[in-house]
Amino acid sequence: MPDATVPPHPLLAYPFEREHCLSPLPHTGLLDQERMALVTMPSGHPAHLAVRHSDVVRVLADRRFSRRAMLTAPGGPRMTRADLDEPSLLGLDPPDHTRVRRLCAPALRPGAVDALRPALGTRVERLLDAVDARGTANQVVDLHRAFSLPLATGVVCDLLGIPEERRAPLLLWSRQKLALTSLPPDRARAGHRALRAHWRRLLFDGPGPGSGPGPGEGLLRTLLRSHRDGDISRTELLATAVNLYVAGHATAAATLTNGLLHLLVHRDQWHALCRSPALIDGAVHEILRYDTIADAALPRLATADVRLGHTLVRAGEAVIPSHA
Repeated sequence: MPDATVPPHPLLAYPFEREHCLSPLPHTGLLDQERMALVTMPSGHPAHLAVRHSDVVRVLADRRFSRRAMLTAPGGPRMTRADLDEPSLLGLDPPDHTRVRRLCAPALRPGAVDALRPALGTRVERLLDAVDARGTANQVVDLHRAFSLPLATGVVCDLLGIPEERRAPLLLWSRQKLALTSLPPDRARAGHRALRAHWRRLLFDGPGPGSGPGPGEGLLRTLLRSHRDGDISRTELLATAVNLYVAGHATAAATLTNGLLHLLVHRDQWHALCRSPALIDGAVHEILRYDTIADAALPRLATADVRLGHTLVRAGEAVIPSHA
């Protein structure tokens, strides 16, 4: 496989920058082009950007486009200079991805999630009471920091079974992991190593993770039992735990904040929900559809020559299946 090189001519920089979080992504015009656009990833390596629905589905379903190879191919393109080989759900291909996903699935089924509702309701009321108290005192409230982030983080920690006394350091290090495109590679890697070290101690040293707030055990205990049974390796378990925590709380928190901001901008929709709370379920689905908070999709590496529409993707080239 040839070494990935920085393209000799300027390409569109990816991820795309937006003026603010409510601005539409600037790549909608690419839908009118016959060929997929070439973009430059933060590493400086080029990638094809799939934006048409049919192309995105093809990239996600065709096993010739590999997430695992994207992280492991010698000399291959990388999303960032700080990319690390992580055998988590976001870095595996079938059948390994299927095996690990199957181990996580029971904790994410509707019945298991419903068991979290009482603890979730208590947490929401406590956070809103604190926000209301600050508003009554004429203090400016950052809703994301005061409500969305602690709510999402608390729920994910409950789901995983992370003890309260072990939660504080996780948030700081996860921010560094999420900032791979803005931090220097050495700082990004250092933050990632610190996060993994804390998770290693949490999982394998001392009493380990606890139970969730529902009737069942926390997901991490389930995965640890699967590890002892030989169904998931130690490396896969560690990477999956980090991935579930970081991706789980960051996306939920951003969606909560952006969703409320959309409603405040579109006041007619806000007033409609206040008048008819029965519309809330539909509003949630529309916010999830309309506001894609994860602007940067994960690239995959072509392991063979594949034609996508009018574009021939050569083996060893990266393709980004945009979900925005």
